[in-house]
Amino acid sequence: MAIITVNGNTINPEATGYVSGNAKDSNFIYVQSYHDLNIDEKWQLAKAGVEIQEYVAEYTYLCRYTPEDLEPIRAMTFVRSANVYHAELKSTVSLKDMVQRETDRTEYEVDLILHDNPNIGSTALAPYVAQSAGVDINELEVLSNKIRLTVHQDKLDDLAAFDSVNRIEEVRPKSVYNDQARDILQADTLFTSTGYQGADQIVCVADTGFDQGVANDNSSVKVHPAFAGRVERLVSLWLSGDSKDPVGHGTHVCGSVCGNGVYTDSVQGKNISVKGTAPAARLMVQSMSKYSDALKRWILKAPADLSTLFSVPYDLGVRIHSNSWGDTWDEVTGQLGYEADASTIDRFIYEHQDFVVLIAAGNDADVKNHGSSQIGDNGAAKNCITVGATGTTRSNDGQRYCPDVPALSGTKDTAIFSSRGPTKSTIDSQGRVTPGRVKPDVVAPGVVILSAASRSVAANAYIRKRNGLSNDNDWLFMSGTSMATPLVAGCAALIREVLQERGKEQPSAALVKALLINGAVNHSSPNGPGFDNQQGFGLVDINRSIAMIKQSTFIDGGNRTEATTYDVPALRLAPATDSRWESPAIPIPSARNRLVVTLAYPDAPSALLQNDVNLIVLADGVERHGNMGDDQGYDHINNVEKVIWDDVPAPTATIIVQAYAFTKPDSEQAFAVAWTVQAR
Repeated sequence: MAIITVNGNTINPEATGYVSGNAKDSNFIYVQSYHDLNIDEKWQLAKAGVEIQEYVAEYTYLCRYTPEDLEPIRAMTFVRSANVYHAELKSTVSLKDMVQRETDRTEYEVDLILHDNPNIGSTALAPYVAQSAGVDINELEVLSNKIRLTVHQDKLDDLAAFDSVNRIEEVRPKSVYNDQARDILQADTLFTSTGYQGADQIVCVADTGFDQGVANDNSSVKVHPAFAGRVERLVSLWLSGDSKDPVGHGTHVCGSVCGNGVYTDSVQGKNISVKGTAPAARLMVQSMSKYSDALKRWILKAPADLSTLFSVPYDLGVRIHSNSWGDTWDEVTGQLGYEADASTIDRFIYEHQDFVVLIAAGNDADVKNHGSSQIGDNGAAKNCITVGATGTTRSNDGQRYCPDVPALSGTKDTAIFSSRGPTKSTIDSQGRVTPGRVKPDVVAPGVVILSAASRSVAANAYIRKRNGLSNDNDWLFMSGTSMATPLVAGCAALIREVLQERGKEQPSAALVKALLINGAVNHSSPNGPGFDNQQGFGLVDINRSIAMIKQSTFIDGGNRTEATTYDVPALRLAPATDSRWESPAIPIPSARNRLVVTLAYPDAPSALLQNDVNLIVLADGVERHGNMGDDQGYDHINNVEKVIWDDVPAPTATIIVQAYAFTKPDSEQAFAVAWTVQAR
């Protein structure tokens, strides 16, 4: 028996009821093989009219197939089964669980996600969806690749029956990722003493808004002094012309990116300089605050299609996008999987490979029913940089600023609230649990962070004292992965600044990610393979990352926008010579040493890897493989791989990047590699 798990649903295709007689009523099938298909086998399928769209489960491919007869596919020796894509697989298991357990609720807001190359597009499908759901068509939100609606639970099976529908997901409310019981401080000791400040970089922050909603001083409103002259653009998604921050979260986040001001301690009579990680960078803010009459409070509302959140700043020349929010934790469902927002994030970065997206990991490690791992939804995306939180140097109890006591949560300690990885596990064809991807990618200080306070927030508002009292109304303390994320966004700005100084004008997001991760140090498992589920690949050290740029120990593969000395061709499966990149010999010192290498690459949207690429480091006939420590196996789960090799047994080493398997055999794969050799 070989089972298939899609959207959390597990079926046995050989069981009665799941074997399709033919495909006359569907243009979408799944093909399950006995092994990873090679190029020749994929071409055989293509000649039979099979268009492979996505690798959805172990040895299983979702395909578009317009002929009715499935027997020509089943007759191929490498094919185990070929069946219509069952409606049973379309609703996510988390949606099914909610419907089953919530006896007091029957209406659900859902997204109908369409297949790539559907039979009909979302606009044409909408009238049929409205009729089937029993709702007015004007109640549907019709987007390019999905339809959002509120529907009675009894209609979900009818919606799943539409052939163009790939999956159905529940829509969850969004929330900011500051810790609700404790808010974080500002990193007084930044990661950086490099002298770089993010000059000529623009960072976009999508959040609750900005200060009093003006970019420049006018006769009646003054901009917070930490941002004077550096606010490039303000955009309000829901309140026409009003980008103010009534919550305080967005302004605080902006300050951690590029704030530059003075905290006046009125009690101690001190003036303290407070800076974000990129104090010379400019700022664009997308305000997503909206007042809820039902809840009688401000809420954060993201657009149904996140690509619209990214496309506007991208078209304006912005290349860094910071997001300190995500889906609200459900204490019964628990960890979410890879869903529509993660897919949208991955698709946008895959199609705009110089766009760096940072996502907060979440603050669910100590909530009810937290389990062993919590990172899902946006943070599960493969191509973004997911950021967790550590403590700080400032006095704290792990939650609040506590003057005159030692820091309970220090900079090397994982914050108690910071969501842990890996991403949600899957089931392989033999019914065994396969762990998810390494997340978070990196961590940064996120406990009692001191940053800018919105002047739209009342002086006596609870948010101003929740994480410790500030003695200056222009500044406040907050805690959460929300606060760690913009610090790393500022570091991304520094990396881009230095790369451009070295002639790399349009670096890929994968290169920025590789440089950040290769410079990071994991402190939660110091004797491990260089990563774990608490801190991912570790605490950002921007000095290490910048040193690699200055030493020119990096390459950018498949970047179509420029051809510098740092650029190399993309990988292809054929010819075989194009499936591999190999570095020149890297000198290794004879003394005790450490070689650190990181591979990062953008993968096509899907829960599983669509293109599998391996990192190999070779020295005197001995190999180390990415993420495997001393193990000689290969990582087929992550699109980030890291090798840490102490005391390399040779005077030189060679880095190899090898294409292993591509879902679509004629595709090409961009990638980036960064490396450093350190004396120990």
